[in-house]
This record gives sequence, C-alpha cells and structure tokens, in this order.
Amino acid sequence: MLNPLLELIINMRLEMALPKNIPTLEARHGRRWTRLDNVWRNTDSESKILACEVQGNLRPVNTDHLPIITTLDLSFYPTNPDTHFNFKQADWDKFENMVKDKMENSPLLNSPAFNTEQELEDAVNKLFKILQEATAVR
Repeated sequence: MLNPLLELIINMRLEMALPKNIPTLEARHGRRWTRLDNVWRNTDSESKILACEVQGNLRPVNTDHLPIITTLDLSFYPTNPDTHFNFKQADWDKFENMVKDKMENSPLLNSPAFNTEQELEDAVNKLFKILQEATAVR
C-alpha cells in the first residue's frame, strides 16, 4: 500500500506548480532554507498557470514562510454548444421519406453485394451520413 498522501496525489491527478528546488521556509534554528510549502494543481485543469514563484521581497515581518504568488490565466473562451435533437417533436414521416429517397438514389447502397471489406465499410459510412443529414434537417 502506498503512502496515503501519495495515493491522494495520484488519484486526484495532482502535479506541483511551484518549480522544484525553490526554498519557501527559513528554519528558526540554524537559519537554513527548506521547501516546506508547495502549490499543487490538477492536471486536468483548464486554467493555465502563468507563473508560480516565491516572492521573498514580500515576506511579512516576523514570519519564516515566504509568500508564493501564483498567477492564473482565467480567460474565458466560449465554445459552440452541442446540438441536441428533440426526437419527440420529429416529423417521422418526413424523416423516413428523406432517408428512403437518399438510400434509393445511392448507387453504393443499392449494390447487389459487397465483395470487399472496404465496400461494406463505405456503404455503412454512406448510410450513417444519410442518417446524420436527415436528423440535422429541422
């Protein structure tokens, strides 16, 4: 069994955002610098991290930790919504007639037999194209 913290990092798909080897804490005894703090981010995040760095010059008085400043790109890029069809309101007679007409006018789909795997695949692709076209008609 893995360490519980390591399991959490793996399961949550986390990665370190603060570059390695950057000290974040000055030990009170000995005044040695260590890296106690870190910044984590989910690898699936849409937001890009523009910068993640320690700002020693912003260190408050009487503290041993250095502030970590993270700058995110929170730009919004709208996407086209997915098309959803309301099949309850479909004119099924019109749909059926359109599919039949397109199938009857397709030499590929009216072939008496398919001799190769490629011919069968082409016929299936043509049938799907006809169904997609008929579904897209409003």
